Amino acid sequence: MTGQTGSGLWAFRLDRGPLDAREGEDRLARTHSQAFQKSQLPAPARSRQAKAGLILRLPSTTNVMVREQNAAPRSLNRNRMIRVMAAFAAAVTAGTLSGQRFDVASIKPSQLDRTGGEGSRRDRVSVSPAGVTLENATLGDCIEWAWSVRFYQVSGPGWPTQDRFDIVAKNDTPQTTEQLRAMLQSLLADRFRLQLHRAPRKTPVYELVTREKPITLPESQTDSYPGPRVIDGSFVFQHVTLAQFAEGLSGLAAIDRPVLDKTGIAGIYDITLKSAARAMLEDPSSIFSAIENIGFALESRRGQVETLIVDHAERPKGN
Repeated sequence: MTGQTGSGLWAFRLDRGPLDAREGEDRLARTHSQAFQKSQLPAPARSRQAKAGLILRLPSTTNVMVREQNAAPRSLNRNRMIRVMAAFAAAVTAGTLSGQRFDVASIKPSQLDRTGGEGSRRDRVSVSPAGVTLENATLGDCIEWAWSVRFYQVSGPGWPTQDRFDIVAKNDTPQTTEQLRAMLQSLLADRFRLQLHRAPRKTPVYELVTREKPITLPESQTDSYPGPRVIDGSFVFQHVTLAQFAEGLSGLAAIDRPVLDKTGIAGIYDITLKSAARAMLEDPSSIFSAIENIGFALESRRGQVETLIVDHAERPKGN
């Protein structure tokens, strides 16, 4: 996850969750047939309607009457109904996210960064069902793992890309990797006061395209993608789509920008760049020839990349 970030502000919105407004609307619509604003009914009618239905109190203090199936119908403006349901869905979403927390978490300045020397600018992430440990990691590195993005998708100068930390976060009960990512998002918001938003950004990219000669790719003989590997001096990409192959190329040290798949080729393949890893040690630019040898090319372009921009962050205080 190491690498230089682009210039600009830092960002990301922390309000994602399992329900959006449409999901909330569908869920309420399936449960009840009609909704009424309490304030629209005269007092006697409100009393009668309350006996036959259910009042939900939303965070905005708007009272909504939800009728039982056998209650007498009463019309309500459709747009107002959608706004009410959206507010309810947002409340459910916020409540769900707020519960995703580690049982124990420690954040300290990195010991390796203090000593300097070889390896002092490298980070390491260790993940298990019991928690996640980030060693010698910048806030930018933490964002990359928490939101599952690459270094070129995080933008922001200053200490968030320079100061390094050792973070140990644990749970008493086993968690999935996706749950751990969500918990780390909450931890960064709590301890670093992190505020971010998504934004597309025009940036230099490489486009993976086909060359003029015919391409024959071997269909995959495996059933999973373990990520790019080095075997006998070659880069090996197993069970990959061309989009995954392009993403894997983006992570190679000799390729300094995002690689976007523009081949238009479907399917899942096993791809090997023979001797490319060994050759790249002596000549980093040799990776481009290795890609051309299998019938592709990287063309320099400018393209839009989804970017996380940090609006606000503070150094953590204590544990």
